[in-house]
Amino acid sequence: MSDEFGAPSPRIKEKRWDKVLEEELLRIWEEEKDLLKFNEDLIDEKPNLVIDTPPPYPSGKWHIAAAAHYAQHDMIARFFRLIGYNVFIPFYADRNGLPVEVYVEKKYQINPHKLSETPQGRQHFIDLCKKELDEVEKELVNIWRRLGCSFEYLRNGTDSPEYRKLTQATFIDMWKKGYIYLD
Repeated sequence: MSDEFGAPSPRIKEKRWDKVLEEELLRIWEEEKDLLKFNEDLIDEKPNLVIDTPPPYPSGKWHIAAAAHYAQHDMIARFFRLIGYNVFIPFYADRNGLPVEVYVEKKYQINPHKLSETPQGRQHFIDLCKKELDEVEKELVNIWRRLGCSFEYLRNGTDSPEYRKLTQATFIDMWKKGYIYLD
């Protein structure tokens, strides 16, 4: 016996994936998400754990290895919550750096060395980067929600003017010290 796609039918129908069931689970998780949030009122009452990983680069579609990587962080967070820790595990997309620029260059077939020669110029390229970042970040958040991960989503985690200044100052300092070089 098989379904419309030729896949074998499960013996226990209740165990089969169901979009309606998934939507119901997502609704419940959304209602109860505050139960998993880091509680600042408990900082002195419970042991605290922060799991801060480098944010994913929004350079295209998320793949299974990235999902598996972040699911492991979520499992660690859930374990420590179970044994009484107050856990903070932020999640946001990295909105700085070359990966998104390379993604936009490939997607829109833009030559970065000829931006000044185009009628739209550099601002158009920056606007395209922001558009793609917003779309990919929205997709990332949707994926981790559907995976059931208990992250705390921080919108624009690396996109504040202060963060950009810090990032640029760090890069310039490392360049001057010779840690970054053109080969």
